[in-house]
Amino acid sequence: MFHFHLKRRLTFKQIPCGKDFSFEPELFPAALISKWSPCHVTLFPNGKAMLTGLKSREDALHILDALIAFLHHNDCIC
Repeated sequence: MFHFHLKRRLTFKQIPCGKDFSFEPELFPAALISKWSPCHVTLFPNGKAMLTGLKSREDALHILDALIAFLHHNDCIC
């Protein structure tokens, strides 16, 4: 498990829920992202997050880079 903080507020309203992304604040206050199987990302609107299912530190760094690109692409960073 790998915990981190992006130190930025995030918004997920513009990303449609689907197979790889889910954000339903009425049920759970974080976005759940499973794009990088077998790893899963739990990402809170305050920028705190955790990665689970990692095999190595290199996996964590690769997914972190991909996650930041995904957030920028979807205009999630406030």
